[in-house]
Amino acid sequence: MEALYNAPKRTPNQIYMLLIILLILSQDSSFNASIHKLIVPSVPWYKERLLHQTSLGSLMVITLIRTVQYNLSKLRDVYLHTTCLATLVNMAPHVHRLSAYASQRLVSLFDMLSRKYNKLAEMRDKQMRLAKGNPFEGNGLADDTSTEMHIYTDFLRLVLEILNAILTYALPRNPEVVYAIMHRQEVFQPFRNHPRFSELLENIYTVLDFFNSRMDAQRMDGEWSVEKVLQVIIMNCRSWRGEGMKVKKEKK
Repeated sequence: MEALYNAPKRTPNQIYMLLIILLILSQDSSFNASIHKLIVPSVPWYKERLLHQTSLGSLMVITLIRTVQYNLSKLRDVYLHTTCLATLVNMAPHVHRLSAYASQRLVSLFDMLSRKYNKLAEMRDKQMRLAKGNPFEGNGLADDTSTEMHIYTDFLRLVLEILNAILTYALPRNPEVVYAIMHRQEVFQPFRNHPRFSELLENIYTVLDFFNSRMDAQRMDGEWSVEKVLQVIIMNCRSWRGEGMKVKKEKK
């Protein structure tokens, strides 16, 4: 994890090797289960935030997401992205008590990728308008942008698959993931009718509808605090039965 965290000091080949090792390990369900039982007292090399009593599983999620963000800004390597996200897809059904920070980072990753996707969509529309005036130049630019949009569509779908697997197989033991999705639920709305995402978002909205209705049923005097919201989520996780969830086959 520390070697991946220090990706700027590594060669691309070293980063690939680390990610391939993690991808292979993530195909073992006993590995995926055990990493959430192992608690790391502190992570002194992680500078963005103090991490105390974090499970190795949560640390892996945080570090892999950070690697995706680094790759987006520096290396821009599709293979590296896909390997990180595929590892998280494999890990997702076995996630146990994912930390608040790791849960927030997961939803923020979707938000970040969606903003990039929306920028590309705007650019493509502009280029298509340009193509009407200059077909030779405009069409070529629009084709390049459409290709990049297709790549980001795949990335967004993988992040939705990660969230889906956690909610489908491991929701009762991951209240922080439910909280993170509820807290940022507006980021999913623009993609609700997207043909590549609609089925995956149906599950997310099944969860949101369930917990939003439970929140509405709790009459509160004064403001909702994070602790009070989490308390309601934890209480209702016990009664969650997964009705209406469409189960996808686990990906390897």
